[in-house]
Amino acid sequence: WPAFRRQHLMTGVVAAAGLAMVGWSVLANWDANNRSGSDFAQRYADMVFAVLPQDAVLLAYDDSTILPLAYYHFVEERRPDVLLMSTGGLALPDNLHLPTSAHTTREKRLEAIHEFVAETERPVFHTDWGYAARHGRKVRDYGFLREVLDPEYDDTLEIRTSQAADEFFVSLFEREYSNGWELVTRNNHILGYGQYLGTAFVSGDTELMERVALLRELAERDYHGLIGIASVFAVSDNTERIEEAMELLEMAELMKGAALTKSMEALLYHTIGTVSLRQGREDEAIAFFEKSRDIWPHPDNPSVEQLNR
Repeated sequence: WPAFRRQHLMTGVVAAAGLAMVGWSVLANWDANNRSGSDFAQRYADMVFAVLPQDAVLLAYDDSTILPLAYYHFVEERRPDVLLMSTGGLALPDNLHLPTSAHTTREKRLEAIHEFVAETERPVFHTDWGYAARHGRKVRDYGFLREVLDPEYDDTLEIRTSQAADEFFVSLFEREYSNGWELVTRNNHILGYGQYLGTAFVSGDTELMERVALLRELAERDYHGLIGIASVFAVSDNTERIEEAMELLEMAELMKGAALTKSMEALLYHTIGTVSLRQGREDEAIAFFEKSRDIWPHPDNPSVEQLNR
């Protein structure tokens, strides 16, 4: 009996110590983790819902877009006319794939999306920049969203300006970010909008370039904005834009400490490698692709594919 009591006493002490540590951890990190006053996700959802037309379908790509939109759409019942779907097919009620889609290949998931897009009569938008290059349809770009257009393949992008998108982009620079999720998401947004701005300047549309000139100046203050613009210039047919890409990348390299993820740092050297290759400096390009791969040795790093080629 005394041994039994001692065992229970020790169990109670350990449990109490564990609870005390949890409590201390919560209190010590409360300021960093308390996001009750944050409106970051709400502002993103407000912008997306303002851009989408009536009865649109939105194919959302990753957690940073799916989760905020799903909350405001399903819980707060914002924009009930919109059909919100996940390209991964796992998180939302309207599933493009089988219940076992966690084991479905990427090719099968894309096939299901393509079939859906071909059959629906509703306007279809998506949040993933890379998807635009895979579905073989012309795209109208609004900055943070892309609209899928006619089925004939066209490698050009239509650019449309949106006041809601412009204002959201500016707002990304107007606050401090103490939360890691918000900061990484903010950086991804700036990268994508930088690609949009790069496309606007590659288009040669003088009126459009004047319209977004101040936004480009803002983007070039940020590592991710510079990478976004340069990544489009790097694959341009315009020699001057390719040279300009290298200037932007040299500016970005001075700011590379702002890259919070290995993938973002690797993207810098992949893009430098792309420019070097376009300028005929193959040995330098290979060296930069290798540097990019070494920083982020992941199959999704485009430098891995370039080196395999």
